[in-house]
Parts: sequence; structure tokens; C-alpha cells
Amino acid sequence: MRPFVSRGGGWCFLLVLIFMVSFGPAVVSAITPAERAFHKGSELLSAGLHQEALQFLRQAAGLEPDNPLYHNGLGLGLARIGKVREAQWEYERTIKLAPNLAPAHYNLGVLQYRLGNYEQAAANFRRALMLRPSYSKAYNGLSAALAGQGKLPEALGSLEQALEFNPDLVPAYYNIGVIHEIQGRYEEAAKYFAEALALNPGYQKASNRLPVTFTDGRVLRPGIRSRKSRLEAIKSRMMAQARAAGGMAQLLNQYERKVGKTPDDTEAQFILGELYREQGEYKKARFAYLKARQLEADFAPAYQGLGAIYQAQGKIKQAISYYRQALKLKPNYADAHLNLGGAYILVGRYEAGVKHSQKAVEINPETTVAYANLGAGYTALNKYAEARQALLAGYQLAPEDYLINSNLAVLSLRGGKFAGAVDYSKKALAAKPNSVDARLNLALALLGSGQSEEAGAELSKVVKAEPGNLVARSQLANIYRKQGKYRRASNQARYVLRRDSKNAPAQAVLAFVYAEQGKRLRTALRLIDRALKAKPKDADFLHVRAWVLHKLGRNKEALKLAEQAAGRLPGDGEIAIHVEIIKKALEPTGEPTQ
Repeated sequence: MRPFVSRGGGWCFLLVLIFMVSFGPAVVSAITPAERAFHKGSELLSAGLHQEALQFLRQAAGLEPDNPLYHNGLGLGLARIGKVREAQWEYERTIKLAPNLAPAHYNLGVLQYRLGNYEQAAANFRRALMLRPSYSKAYNGLSAALAGQGKLPEALGSLEQALEFNPDLVPAYYNIGVIHEIQGRYEEAAKYFAEALALNPGYQKASNRLPVTFTDGRVLRPGIRSRKSRLEAIKSRMMAQARAAGGMAQLLNQYERKVGKTPDDTEAQFILGELYREQGEYKKARFAYLKARQLEADFAPAYQGLGAIYQAQGKIKQAISYYRQALKLKPNYADAHLNLGGAYILVGRYEAGVKHSQKAVEINPETTVAYANLGAGYTALNKYAEARQALLAGYQLAPEDYLINSNLAVLSLRGGKFAGAVDYSKKALAAKPNSVDARLNLALALLGSGQSEEAGAELSKVVKAEPGNLVARSQLANIYRKQGKYRRASNQARYVLRRDSKNAPAQAVLAFVYAEQGKRLRTALRLIDRALKAKPKDADFLHVRAWVLHKLGRNKEALKLAEQAAGRLPGDGEIAIHVEIIKKALEPTGEPTQ
């Protein structure tokens, strides 16, 4: 490429390639061998494995020689290894097969630009824009071709149009900065270089320009975005269209028709994927996101959408992979940081989860879910002060939010603040009445505050809604045990132990029931010993072992454990009564207590 002459030395105009394009309506069908080869080749091309990619791209074009998509992909692969003439032939073949395929004209324009044929490149970019007026990268390419001809004012106008359609196009900000610098408008140039860095802090070309622009030692740091991001613009447009259409279902029908007519519209494919995902139609959503990715391989929202689908299906590792790809393309992508943080927390990588959730908050301080994720991550790391600070910040933004109140309830339970946990759990239930987790938190909070009857009622609701909830059943068993309803208690405990033989609370309940009934005492001792192995300092478990030992006549040992339990739970009436019973049992044997 011909260099521009600017203050600070020669500099090349930057141009970004599109990797993949697609066509055809968004319908789910069986994948063909050619399509499989094309997808594999495209993935390898995106990963920078160009020679390996060519093997699959040639295979796809050979299997379906009349498919323009595959010839376009092969052209991209050939261009990547410098086989320019062969690439040009593949692009021309693509255009012959599909004259209205805008990305093929764009890619041919990129190739002509690289050969220094600026007029021909400009003609190809204009043809792409005639076919797709919102093609932001074609505007960026046209600006480069115009600049190569020395037409800087026209190039600047083309770049501004590119940003109108895609406010996240980093090279456009950079190129505007270059033009301003060439024309001596250094302050303006610096603003655009800083804007590029705000979008992509690792964008070396822009960071290298800022020291060149300022000779007096000043450093300009990226500030708040002055433009709405491309994704924000898409979301705003989607919500406005939904309101106009009468709801998401009606909008989905509109976009299905739109994509059928204009299948190479990246944003339409992405919105269709979002709408399908909202409806829970994950296969169709995945297909739409893949089409958007084929049209623009560096369209980060498509990777974010694919990650969201996998996470909704419980495939967290695959989701993490796609979120990371989205962030590689767009480092300041708030939604991708948000979802990656949440996914890391789900798989127990709490430090990484906190890091990405914090980044999401830095980019968008009004993201309530990010504060909820931060709270969950910090709580799991036992950093309760940080967790509370994050959750209260989210609470200030959305005091009725389900996730914020749920996580505040969990944090309050961890800290033994049961009254607060009750209040937060009730707020969470008000936001999401069918939430089993919020109802379970409420039950545990009520139990901790001594309201066992109310807790039992809530636990019964949890079990009814989710019969396999072992936490609820084991706690309900303990309540029945304390109420003297031993048959109900043992039934619940046995249900739990059949599904989780190492469940310590259920072991303790069954051990107490056996002791209270005066049968199977050796089994009772084995059960409570297993429970204490899991939680050796649990006051309830110490109390149950004391009671089993008392029933076995080992009152000295029993009294020691019972008094330990009473010391840990000084307000527990049942333990206090059992301490007195054990003391009295010792007196007739000539073993008076102090």
C-alpha cells in the first residue's frame, strides 16, 4: 500500500478484511459435507491457520462449484497467503455466480486496494454500497481508496458515514485521526485516536500516534464514548421496532421475512438470533448467529449470542470460549465481560469471575447484573465486605431487582444476619414469585431467626415445587425432628440419603430419630460420626452425638459434647434441656457433676 506522509513519518492506511459471507434464508437444515468443510476452513482462517484453512476451503468449493459463498471464502484464504491473482479470480467467480452479493464486491475492492489500484478499488466499494447502503466497512474501504487518490475531504466524509452505521468501527476512528493529523488538526486527531483506544485499548496503531501528536509531553487518555455503540444502537432499534410491531412475537415474524429477502444483512441476522433466543428456540438462534458471523467474522455480538445460547443450555465451557472470542474482537464489550464473569463464577473460577464482572461495571456502571455477579463472586471468596459494597451499589440502582436481593439474602445468611436475610428474600420473591432459590433462602433465614413453623411452611412449598431439592428436604427433616414428628423426619432423611448417602444434615436427623426411639443405636452413632467428619464443629451435630451417647449410657462423653454444643448455641432450648437430662443421668451412678 502507498504510504501517507504525515508528521512523524510515513504511515499506512489501515483496512480491515471481512472473513466470511453468507446468503440464503435463515432455516435450519442438515449440514452438507461442503458446508462442514467451509465452516472448518473459516474457523481455521479466523485462528490465523491459513494453510490449514485452504485445504478445507478448496474442498468446499470443489464439492459445490456453483456456490458463491465457498468461492468467496477460498478467495479470502488465498489473499491471506499472498496469492493475490488467484484470490482475484475467486472473487470474480463469486460475483459472476452472485452479482448482488455485496461482500464479494467489498473483498475484491480490498484486493484492488492492496495492489494499488485505487480507482478500481473505489468502484468496487461503491458497488458494495449500492447493494448494501449500511455497509460500514465498505465506507471505510472507500475512504482508504479515496485517500490513496489524494481526495482527503471525500475520504473523511466516507469515514463519517461508516461511523453512522457502525459506531464501533475502530479503524474508522483511527483513519479519521490520520486525516486530521495530515491536515494539521492535531487536537482533533488526538480525540479520534483516543476514541479508537477507548473501544480497543490494545489497538497499537492508535496508541503509537498519541505521543506523535503531542510534543509538549501531554498525554490524552481515552474518555467516555461520545457515540452510542453499534450494539446499543441495534438494541435500541430492536426495542423501538418491537413496540411498533406490537411485541417480540410480531417482530420475530417481520425479521423472518426480512432475512428471507435480504439474507446478507448482518444486523438483521443478529436480531433474528436475539429474538429466537428470547423465545427459547436455541437451534434457530444459533443458526442466525452463525450466519451473522459468516457475514462479518469480526462481529463480536454474534459470538456473544452463541455464548449465551450455550450458557442457557448449561454448556458453560463452550459459552466461555465464545465470550472470550467476543472479547478478543471487542475488548471493551460490556455484555461479554458480564456474561463471561457470570460463567466463570458458575464453574468456580471466582477470581476470574470477579475480574470480568468488575470490568463490566467499569464500562457500564449502570449494569445491575454485574453488581449481582460481583456480589456472588466476592461472597464465594469469603470477601464479605467487598460483596456487600458491590451488592448495595446494585441495590441503589434497582432496589427491587431479583438477583441483587437474592445475593444480599445469601450474604446476610452467611453473616448470620437472619432478619436482613428474611427481608431481602421476601423482596426477591416479590420480583420473582416462582423462584425456588429465593423461597429456600427465606426458609433458611426464618429458621435462623427461630421461626421454625414459618420456615417449615416455606420448605414444604419448595419441596412441592422441586421434589428433588435435597437441601429443603434435609432442613424440613430437622424441623420435623425438633417438633417430635419422627416418622416424617425419618422419611425425609431417608429420601435424601437414598440420593446422597453423604448428606450430613440428613445423617444427623436419622441418627437423632434412632436415638430418640431407642433403637439401632450403633447405626445412629455411625451416622452422626460421618456427619461430624464432614462438619466437625457443627453445634447441632455435636448435640445429636451427645444424645446418641446418652442413649448408649456413655453419659460422661455425652455431657462434654452437650456442653460444647450449648456453648456454641446458647439460646437453643432443646440443647439446654438435654444437658440437664444428661447431668441427672450421671447423678445416681455416683458421678456427681461440678
